[in-house]
Amino acid sequence: MTLLPLAALVALAADPAPASATENPWVDGPQAPPPDEAAPIPTAPREPGATVDPLDVPPRPPEPVRRPLELRLLPSAAELRLSTERFREQSLDAAALDLDGALIGVPGLWLIHEQAGVARMQARGLSERRVAVLLDGVPLFDLAGLLPPLEQLSVPGSARLTFAHGARATTALGGVPAGVLAVDTGASPRELGESLRLDGALAAGYGGPDLEKGALAYVEGGLFRARAGAHAALLNREDQRRGRAPSEAEPGAVLVRSGGSGGAVGARVDVAPLSGLRVFSSWHSARAFVVPRPPGCADSNAQGRARDCTTTLERGLDAWIAGGDLALGVAGATLGVGLRAHAQHGIALDERSGTSLSFADRARDEGVRAGAGLSLGLLLPRVALWDVVEPRAVVSLDGYRDVLSSHFARRSLRVRDAEPPGDGLEDPLGARRVDGAVIERGGVGLELRADGARASLWGAGSIALGQLTVPAVAGRIEQPIEAGFAAPSGEAGARVRVGEELTVGAVATHVQQGDDPATLLLGPELGTVAPLPARPGGAIFVDDAAELSLAWQGTIVDVDLAVWGAQRAGTLVVGLDPEDAATLGEVPRLVPGPVQIARGVEGRGTLRTGLDGLVARATIGLVDVDDGGLFDARTPTTGVPNPQGTLAAAWDPSTMPFGVLARARFLLPQQRLSTAEQQDPLLCPERPSDDQLAAGVVQDRPCTGAAGAFLFDVGAHLDVGAFRVDALVENLLDQQGALRGEPLGFGGAAGRVLLTLRL
Repeated sequence: MTLLPLAALVALAADPAPASATENPWVDGPQAPPPDEAAPIPTAPREPGATVDPLDVPPRPPEPVRRPLELRLLPSAAELRLSTERFREQSLDAAALDLDGALIGVPGLWLIHEQAGVARMQARGLSERRVAVLLDGVPLFDLAGLLPPLEQLSVPGSARLTFAHGARATTALGGVPAGVLAVDTGASPRELGESLRLDGALAAGYGGPDLEKGALAYVEGGLFRARAGAHAALLNREDQRRGRAPSEAEPGAVLVRSGGSGGAVGARVDVAPLSGLRVFSSWHSARAFVVPRPPGCADSNAQGRARDCTTTLERGLDAWIAGGDLALGVAGATLGVGLRAHAQHGIALDERSGTSLSFADRARDEGVRAGAGLSLGLLLPRVALWDVVEPRAVVSLDGYRDVLSSHFARRSLRVRDAEPPGDGLEDPLGARRVDGAVIERGGVGLELRADGARASLWGAGSIALGQLTVPAVAGRIEQPIEAGFAAPSGEAGARVRVGEELTVGAVATHVQQGDDPATLLLGPELGTVAPLPARPGGAIFVDDAAELSLAWQGTIVDVDLAVWGAQRAGTLVVGLDPEDAATLGEVPRLVPGPVQIARGVEGRGTLRTGLDGLVARATIGLVDVDDGGLFDARTPTTGVPNPQGTLAAAWDPSTMPFGVLARARFLLPQQRLSTAEQQDPLLCPERPSDDQLAAGVVQDRPCTGAAGAFLFDVGAHLDVGAFRVDALVENLLDQQGALRGEPLGFGGAAGRVLLTLRL
């Protein structure tokens, strides 16, 4: 290569070559525009005489609106078994003032009403003591069975409520045989980062079987990486409920002293310092005041004062919860870490008094719980096996410690005793729990699962550990008790998609639950004589279950159905313990009962009619429990609820500001009664009394069983801007009915109106 000298380059620059006769438009075109103007797009030369218009560069599109924060946490695993979900907005739209109304239509969940605003859960033939209740991921403190869980929760404080049906091997503390009720007080954390956006509602309602007056409110707002929310509920119920008859001479009469007051308040704060980190803290407090126990309080003297009435003066829960979630990328996988810590306080104060009593009894129980939990989850990249699956593993560690305080006092009501006001003289023998008892529980669990588009497999195992320390009580517990247990549980299942619409699944579970503090520390309820508590180590409950599920998701019809069966051992019943014969004699005590066989069906269905907004829904729940093993002669068990279900049709057109609802709730007759239930005149009124049979005046007739019931509800709503008015008439046909052992029943015809303002 020949390099030109510097002088030649300078001369060439000073005297450029003349332009050729034929100009090149790519080289000898117009001058370049100034730098501050958009450069036109060059175009190819056209034929002589053609008009050449340079194309303008289109303006740059605006920058997309970016959220200040996008959380990248470990995604939650999809629910592979039957579960029911309720959101706060759905509960308000159903004109529900409390969770009793919000849980209507949950398949396989029975609600037993004991007091106004107090509904005890029953699932798969088991009490709510066999249901795990979680609040923001931690086990809810129930004061050894004295606090009804649903009473401590509220509609505005339940942003999302999920009921997982059936036995589960891994929960916060080991396995549970009847399901998991999980409540989140805040909305999904993926909505963090809104710039001063407020979401909330203010609602006020009146009506229902208890003539319930309620005010509900919640508000949530976020700014950048933080969000805060608060909720409150205030309820008052009047003594006007029409339920089961207080006497046979007054069927369907108004139950006096069937009201009460209560409410809940709480707050939650979420902060996300990093895109893969979220920390939160929540506080929740609930109280109920002056709630009598009908129909025992129905008997009154001439002045209208109760002769013998037990009243809950105060009952409630205070809970503080803190936690965090962290997600880290590790070699193509995602590692999730979750931490929870909680401190809770519970109180239950009951009093029994009346004009026919010479003494007033007062029981005061308090307790505190402190605990923590840690979970480690590993989500691996998708791999191609039998399907493109996503492997996942979760290890969980949980534990808590309860300390109970229980006192019982008796005060004279006689004038001649001149006893000063106050609780009176303390009597440790009458306490409902043991003062100073300490309950320690912990658990470790492991879950492995592989989720695919066509098939999913999972397996889980856990072991629950417990320690109970009870001090000696003179005349009640001769020596201190220190009892421990270890209860393993396991679960294995598969779910396969058949075609585009049908999915079938099967799961087998083995659940063990250790000593229940409510049975080991059981004392006499006010006004009753309770059996002696179970002996430590003798209350291990075992549930071996199998479940077959079916899910159909079509264009018009959706169906979710679960058929299950279980064999149970360790259910406590009242009986005689041979160890008591030498010291106490034949005294009633809670002892393990016979082996039981349980089976049932739970399901729901949805029909989309094709008409704008018109949807029909149905639910069913059926359970049957027998005493006796799988290959033994079996007899019906006491206390099995009637089959129940709902049928509902709702029309909510998208182009109209109104909607209507028609709903039927029904209890089917239950003819399989135990021997003891067949002697109950309330369940078998057609049978003659023992005196009539002894006199030979009448003949014995077979019992037709527990009668069914049918309730018909109608409602409508109207939207006017930010306001919404919901009106609901319950039990329009004024039908009376109740589950077995339910003191209150359904109540007569009642209306409810709810006015909601959404922010």
